[in-house]
Amino acid sequence: MLLPGIQTLFGFQLIAVFNQGFKSSLSESEQVVHLVSLLLIVISAVLVVAPAKGSSKTSKSVTDS
Repeated sequence: MLLPGIQTLFGFQLIAVFNQGFKSSLSESEQVVHLVSLLLIVISAVLVVAPAKGSSKTSKSVTDS
């Protein structure tokens, strides 16, 4: 349930970048903060998915033996 929430948050943040008023209404420093928040959302999604990927790899190697 956590991953769909992260994906939704990332989607809404990404839509804001392509919005017409993004460049005109935000200062350069605010745009940098927004970019950093996008990167943090991506990192959080990777960290949420990483344990499942590692678990599936170790499960396959144990069952193949």
